[in-house]
Amino acid sequence: FFLECSMGQFASLGPVSVWKILPVFEGVGVTMVLISTLVTIYYNVIIAYSLYYLFASFTSVLPWSDCSRWEELNDTICSKTPRGSCNVSLGSEIVTVNLTWQEENNHTCLGNSTIHQKVELPSKLYWEREALRRSGGLDETGDVVWHLALCLLLAWIIVGASLMKGIKSSGKVVYFTAIFPYLVLLILLIRGVTLEGALEGIQYYIGEQIGRA
Repeated sequence: FFLECSMGQFASLGPVSVWKILPVFEGVGVTMVLISTLVTIYYNVIIAYSLYYLFASFTSVLPWSDCSRWEELNDTICSKTPRGSCNVSLGSEIVTVNLTWQEENNHTCLGNSTIHQKVELPSKLYWEREALRRSGGLDETGDVVWHLALCLLLAWIIVGASLMKGIKSSGKVVYFTAIFPYLVLLILLIRGVTLEGALEGIQYYIGEQIGRA
C-alpha cells in the first residue's frame, strides 16, 4: 500500500505506466490493475448494502428492530428473545415454564430439561427477506432486486465521480477514505463505552475470557 501510494503520488502515473522505471516489473502493474478491478467490484457491492441500510434507517422506527412485519410468516417464528421451555424448582414442586418467565424471575433450569424453539431475529429476517430477497438456492436466480441495483449504481457513480479527473484527484480522495474509517471507529468506541453495562461487558471480555484461556 505504501509503495503504491508513494510511487503513484511521486510520478503522477497509473500502476501500469509507473513501472516504466523498471520494465521487467510491468507485469506487477497489470496484476495490480486486475486485483483492483476485482476488489472494486465486491467492495462496491458492500457499499451498495451500506447505502441501502443508510436510506432504510431514515425512519422513526428501524424496520429491522422488531417483529411486527414478520408476524404473518408461516414457516418462521420471529423473536428478539429465546423461546422454549424448561423445568424449574418452585419449592417442593418441579414445573415447566417458558424461558422468558424463567429469565425474568431468575430461576435456574434443571439438568437437561431446556427445550429451545427455533426462532429468527428480526434483523436476520430483514436482511434475508427484505434487503437481499434471497431465492431458494443457486438454481433459482429470482428477479432483479431493484433497490439494491440502484444502490449499486449509486456506488459506481460515487467511484466514477472520485476518479473523473484522473489519478491526481484520487490522491485527495485517499486523504478522506483513509482517515474517515478511523474517525467512525473512534465515534463507535466512545458510544460503546458510554452505554449501560459497558463496563461489565469489557470486564467479561478481557477478564473472564482471558482467564478461561
